[in-house]
Amino acid sequence: MPRHNCLAFKANAKKALNDRNLQTVLGQFCSARKQNRADGVSRLPEFDRICEEAVAVKNHTLANIDFYLEAFEENVIKTGGQVHWARTGTEACEIVRD
Repeated sequence: MPRHNCLAFKANAKKALNDRNLQTVLGQFCSARKQNRADGVSRLPEFDRICEEAVAVKNHTLANIDFYLEAFEENVIKTGGQVHWARTGTEACEIVRD
């Protein structure tokens, strides 16, 4: 990140932290979000089972990521797209830049 962006971020963050209205609204949002989530979970008896299934899907996908990435590439190419493979973030940035 260029230095000027860091300076702007720090200044904006300091301003936001000192904005009492913003802090009040964020506090209210966080409280409401927690309550809304709890209400939703209480109305969904299968919530724990759904979470376990989601974790299983994620773990399966990660264990077979090569298959899914190759299938993704194949589908992108079929629709006229192009996929670039990179080993590192730096390499990906070079590909995009070039």
